[in-house]
Amino acid sequence: GVDFSLSSSLSLSLSCQTTMIGKWHLGWPTWAHWPTSRGFDEFYGFMNGGIDYWDKTWKGVLDLQDNNALVTDPVELATHTGSLMSQKAIAAMRAHEDAYPSRGGNRVPMFLYYAPALVHSPWEAPVQYLEKCGGFTETLREEVSQRIHHYCAMILMLEESVSNITCTLQELGWANNTVMVVLSDNGGDSRNIPGSNAPLRGSKNSLWNGGVRANCFIHSELIPLRARGAKFEGLSHITDWLPTLMHVATNNTWSGTRINGEPVDGVDLWDTLISCQRGETATNYYSPRRRALVNWDEENYE
Repeated sequence: GVDFSLSSSLSLSLSCQTTMIGKWHLGWPTWAHWPTSRGFDEFYGFMNGGIDYWDKTWKGVLDLQDNNALVTDPVELATHTGSLMSQKAIAAMRAHEDAYPSRGGNRVPMFLYYAPALVHSPWEAPVQYLEKCGGFTETLREEVSQRIHHYCAMILMLEESVSNITCTLQELGWANNTVMVVLSDNGGDSRNIPGSNAPLRGSKNSLWNGGVRANCFIHSELIPLRARGAKFEGLSHITDWLPTLMHVATNNTWSGTRINGEPVDGVDLWDTLISCQRGETATNYYSPRRRALVNWDEENYE
């Protein structure tokens, strides 16, 4: 519900400029549910779980929004969504630097939530990326071969997008004071794309580890040298990002255990993460989180 605070609204309370680019998928029955009412100053993206990369529709309905209005620009509507979202993210960073120069006296921090459509279905990629992938037709039937061909190309697009954003951080002089978190929201979709989440069982849309566990990495100059390259496999949950990022954003002065009267679900992991040592793997022994909710079965709950 709209009564729950998001990282965006807390960042806004710290006088950050908050921008979201990409997939919302947190409801839109009223304006109060839209990103611009949930703590984001600016929003460009789509409201549903996924849209066609070329015609920007979901179940035949156009779903590409610029703040609270449908996008009508013919160039943007004709641009592959993967490329378009990447361009918009970089444009938002440049616009922020123009408005609040990092080397000036009125510097304002930026919270950018970038949720690109890549590499979500439908699997559609531009020709120039498809040409860089191949070699699947000899061992797979035609339908699956075409799907994985596009999937490969979309991965290249995603990697290029992250690379371009990283280069923009360097160009704008933000790199030494930025925390970049790159993560997925679920395990690999091995039902539709040939592959495996082994040794984890299951895949996306399942409650097995292969469905609910995902890889992640953090890149920041704020991470001590000894911890860079360390691997953390301790217990963690998606809700932990809120207190963890608030720790960094406030230089460890935020002590919010309750928000709007409700207890914070997440656990601050920052000190744990930066205490890891390169060359070692930190397991559950190191994690301050002792348990995590995986599923809530409302139908059978008593």
